[in-house]
Amino acid sequence: MHLLFVIEHLAMGGAQRQMVNLAIELSKRGHEITFFIYYPENSFESELQAAEVPVVYSQKPSRFSWRPALDLRRLYSQTKVDGVLSYLKTPNIYAILSRWRLPQKPCLVISERSARLSGRRDRAARLIEQLYRYADHLVANSHHRREYFFQTYPWLRDRLSTIWNGFDLTQFEPPFAEPELDTLKLLAVGNVRECKNGTCLIHALAILRDHFGVKAEVSWVGKYQNLRSHDAAYQQLLDSTLIETKTADCWHWLGQRDDIPQLLRTHHALVHPSYLEGLPNVVCEALSTGRPVITTNMLDHPRLVQDGQTGFLFDWQKPESLAEALAQFYRLSESERAEMGRMARTFAEGNLSIKQLGDEYEQLFAELTGV
Repeated sequence: MHLLFVIEHLAMGGAQRQMVNLAIELSKRGHEITFFIYYPENSFESELQAAEVPVVYSQKPSRFSWRPALDLRRLYSQTKVDGVLSYLKTPNIYAILSRWRLPQKPCLVISERSARLSGRRDRAARLIEQLYRYADHLVANSHHRREYFFQTYPWLRDRLSTIWNGFDLTQFEPPFAEPELDTLKLLAVGNVRECKNGTCLIHALAILRDHFGVKAEVSWVGKYQNLRSHDAAYQQLLDSTLIETKTADCWHWLGQRDDIPQLLRTHHALVHPSYLEGLPNVVCEALSTGRPVITTNMLDHPRLVQDGQTGFLFDWQKPESLAEALAQFYRLSESERAEMGRMARTFAEGNLSIKQLGDEYEQLFAELTGV
């Protein structure tokens, strides 16, 4: 099959990482893959060159432009394309428009990789979603997002599926031995945003110290400076909460890092208090590294983390629930923590590999194209 992958750019990002992983995997299987982007960033250039995956660049002249859709149409006429895969909302729109009234059109799979709080309405997003009726299939990378489309758009129900992200498990090898447990060392990953729920974690640390007598330290990886106004205001709230709860000495801002696998191996667990996102890459990466995960009992988290087996779940609105989960983890023996890590890795091997990602997309495109 010749498949065209459409995305805004190839700068570092979760969606870009996943699309590159998939492209390289399918290329290894003998499929012809071409990328189509309309912003020039390409952090994955060397990886794609090594895999002999070409990148076609459409120079978008302004924020609102028909150029990418028109260039896609020209590409269809210049080469035989069996299928198109687009990631994210704006590329989805361009991919849909590019096939408008074409007599011979490649099949189109669009992918949704976001989330929304239940009950919130975004009219612009809903308008875009109405266009999805013109795609052949919609893939969500989380079950909760797929369920949203299933309930909201009955006409999409027979064209919906969930395909979880896939990871290079060789990059996320578990540690040779569990870190010694004196102070509970927790890793948190995410740019500072309200939905990442850092205040809940700070209050939980205070409860853990005052009511359970457990000392814990948090290393937070992610952008926390030079933020947009709303996020900057939340950062100020986090700082004031650290002072108010007297937990500033056990909280470490690490900033943006590219050594997540190593950091996971040197911490006892990942703590992930987020209440709004698609599929959390860092939870998947932690499981792949054999790290137990303490996370909220919503989104796809209960499917990713088996409570009491590969980590613990808690109520995102209740710091005391998180503190109790952390205390439960702390009470485990070294052998119990090691077994929890082994079960996390086993789950990742069965559900979160690049091979699994490639298998599911390959089967989907084979069914749609008949190739």
